[in-house]
Amino acid sequence: MRIAALVIWCLALVSGCSSIPDTQNQCGMVSGYLAPNMDEGFYRVVVTHLDGVPVISRPNYELAPGRYQFTVAELIDSPRLKVKLAARAPKTLTIDVKSNQRYHIGAQFNQDKVYRGLSSDYWQPVVWSQEQHECELIPSEGID
Repeated sequence: MRIAALVIWCLALVSGCSSIPDTQNQCGMVSGYLAPNMDEGFYRVVVTHLDGVPVISRPNYELAPGRYQFTVAELIDSPRLKVKLAARAPKTLTIDVKSNQRYHIGAQFNQDKVYRGLSSDYWQPVVWSQEQHECELIPSEGID
C-alpha cells in the first residue's frame, strides 16, 4: 500500500511540475508584411531601426515581452501626397509587446487636408491591427 501511495504522490508531483507555464521563452510579434487597407488611409512601412540600432527590415520581429521603439519610413503611394522628398523622414513608434500577440504596423496617411512642401504631419506610424498569435522564442545556441 505504501508503494502505491508513493507512486501516486510522485505522479502528482510530476504532473504539477508540467502544468507550470514556461514564461522564459514567451514572445510577441511585430509584423510589417501585411498590406493594410489603403482605402482606410493605412500604408506599409519599412523598419530602419529597433531601439536605436539599425536593422535590415524583415517581415516579422519576434520579441520578448517589453517596450520597443521602432523607427520606420512610410511607403505612402498616393496622388494626394505632394510633399517634398526632404519631408519624407522616418518616425518612431513605441510598442509595448505582450506575449502571444501580433502587432501589424503601418503608416496612417492623414488625408484630412492636402500636405505640401516640408510638412511631415501628413502621416504617423501606427499599429493598425492586433491579434492573438502563439509565439515562442527559440533560445539561440552560442558558437564556441
